[in-house]
Amino acid sequence: MQKFLLILLIIASGNSAISQYTYRGKVISEARQRTVAGGEVRVRSNNGTRQRYTVVGTIDTTGHFSVNLKDPLVTLIIDCSLAGSMSKTVSCTDTVTVFALRTDCNQYNVKKAELDIEKGSPLLLCYFGYASYQFSDADRDFEKKYGISYYSFGDEPILADCMWLYNKTVAAWLDKKFGTEWRNEARWDTNLY
Repeated sequence: MQKFLLILLIIASGNSAISQYTYRGKVISEARQRTVAGGEVRVRSNNGTRQRYTVVGTIDTTGHFSVNLKDPLVTLIIDCSLAGSMSKTVSCTDTVTVFALRTDCNQYNVKKAELDIEKGSPLLLCYFGYASYQFSDADRDFEKKYGISYYSFGDEPILADCMWLYNKTVAAWLDKKFGTEWRNEARWDTNLY
């Protein structure tokens, strides 16, 4: 009986020694070259389950994550709701793998901002708001003073990089026209930096 327990102990310790690999990563925005805070790390679910993906970890406020998995080679899916998502096949290493989120900004980008400025209808895109959101009187006063309009996407905001590219272009135009004081009066959710 002791031999049997010893064999089980050796098998169990051998399996646990090779059954966990630690994957560490850092998620950045390719456009802004800054870390992306918040989001999930997923892997494809095993066949036979109803879910396509299984959440195995979260991305912290510094853009880092660490997950333990049984496979020495995995495809990690990074999903950041306002920054985008990507998948990357990685092998277990002692280093931190960088995941650079690349965003395709077809509707709101630098060219669209330049065109809107040229047409005299620039916007400052806002993160928050809901479908029937009403801007405040102070927001309307700001719009009149600086010749722009705030725009909220309601319940479905665009990706943060697209908003940032557009707003950065409008902000540079406002800086040239009014100096930088206007930035102190702008809504906090306009993603200017």
